[in-house]
Order: sequence, then structure tokens, then C-alpha cells
Amino acid sequence: MGLELHHVIHRADGGSHDPMNLRIQCSTCHLALHRGTLAITTTASGQLEVRRRNEPPSSAKLDAAIARTQAREALVGLGWKPAIARAAVDEAWSHVGSDAALEPLIREALRRCPTKG
Repeated sequence: MGLELHHVIHRADGGSHDPMNLRIQCSTCHLALHRGTLAITTTASGQLEVRRRNEPPSSAKLDAAIARTQAREALVGLGWKPAIARAAVDEAWSHVGSDAALEPLIREALRRCPTKG
């Protein structure tokens, strides 16, 4: 996978080589942009937002990934092996739901960990 230049306004549509019209993309994302399966937009605050087409813009998926990672790290910090922590958090996640706070997720995951002997 290499890096490629992407013209925000395509050359065929009058776009220039001006640096403000260029983005560096990995070859996979660049191809997805041209196929129309990936969208990259700029938010009001100037941040780039990357999403698959037909997927609503949201930070919910990122928040969920962070919560799951933090819950796994908490269990590992308590002495559980990473594989056990991952399995427990995954099971707990399906029980508590994607909008649960971190503490209930950890509590539910602990219920799914084998007892230490």
C-alpha cells in the first residue's frame, strides 16, 4: 500500500494542482474515493471526517471502540489475560448495549470472567 495524491476537485472538473486542492491518501482509500464507496469531508471545525457512503456521520462508533478498549484494558490491569478480557467484554457488550457507560460494561464483563482459583 503506497501513498497517492488525491485532487479534492478532480482535474476533469477543473481542479488544479494547488496544495489546497490536494490530499495524500493511501492507495486503498484513494481507490475507494474514486469508486464512491468512501467519503471524506471537512467538518465545520476543519477536521477531516472519513466514512463509508450511506453511513451517517457519527462519533458513536469511535466512542464504542474506545469504551470496549478501556474495558479490556481494565480487566487486563486486574490480572486477566488479554484473550479472556476480550471475550468477556465482547459478551458483556452484547448484553449491556452500545450506549452503556464504561463502568456498567466493566462490571458486566467481570461477571463473565472465570473465577480465579
